Amino acid sequence: VLSRAFRNRFLEITVDDIPTDEITEILCKRYSLAPSFAERMVEVMNTLQMRRQSSHVFAGRHGFITPRDLFRWAERRPEDYQALAEHGFLLLGERCRKPEERQVVHDVMEKCMKVILDANVIYDPTHWPFVNKYYQLVEALNLKEKIVWTNSMQRLFTIVGLCLEHKEPVLLVGETGSSKTTICQVWAAVLEQHLHIINCHQHSEAADFLGSLRPAPPGSSEGLFRWEDGPLVRAMRSGDIFVLDEISLAEDSVLERLNSVLEPSRTLTLAEKSTCLLYTSDAADEEDSVDLGGRRIIKKKKNEYKRRTRVMIND
Repeated sequence: VLSRAFRNRFLEITVDDIPTDEITEILCKRYSLAPSFAERMVEVMNTLQMRRQSSHVFAGRHGFITPRDLFRWAERRPEDYQALAEHGFLLLGERCRKPEERQVVHDVMEKCMKVILDANVIYDPTHWPFVNKYYQLVEALNLKEKIVWTNSMQRLFTIVGLCLEHKEPVLLVGETGSSKTTICQVWAAVLEQHLHIINCHQHSEAADFLGSLRPAPPGSSEGLFRWEDGPLVRAMRSGDIFVLDEISLAEDSVLERLNSVLEPSRTLTLAEKSTCLLYTSDAADEEDSVDLGGRRIIKKKKNEYKRRTRVMIND
């Protein structure tokens, strides 16, 4: 909570929720949806907001769905009411941890869309053209471990595949040994993409996946230090798959560094990356140096050291 002294320095404006009629207009104009599709989606949102999730009781009416979920749903651009309901159930129902909460989403979707949702069809990889294309390739691959296609494995393969088709980030939540990492390895294999896996822990830092300044090899023309990209940056440059394992162990401040990557634009600004200057304690020219706390710092151009990374080395 921001302090009153800090808030008093701003002109504070309270932003209300987007009215439902404006949400319908946004869905139609931004995502080119038919007005009837947009109206039914808003109807689903209003109906679910009247329910409360026992596992997210403090989320209030946004426990089941938020406007952001509605816009992500529209991004999939379904062609008919059946596809609209199926995508809506996969987006909203699959994050519910309790079966009874998932059933609530299922019933509301059927009631508002006036269709029948069959779980056996929705979770069947052959029901979705993109998923089926790669599902047929799995058996032909020489994987280290043979995949046993149980119902839960097919469900997981289908859901992750649809997210990859629509370029959506995936958060897999489950117990150890529930094939979360395995399904990522399978999709990386069928897509013929390199898989970068980073295991998080309590002391994980943003530099572990973004990169950092490292000592340059002796005799390098780059100077004493150079920037080395981390696994996430390398994956973004090459279009590879990046998996952050045990993400719940990392600090929130570290994970917030990924916010821009999880947006639809998928951009990343490396504020940590800069041209490195070495500031030593044995400056050759006393007139071009300044003493800070017992350390002698070489000055290049005026104000240059203010814009670049400062590396301090004691005697």
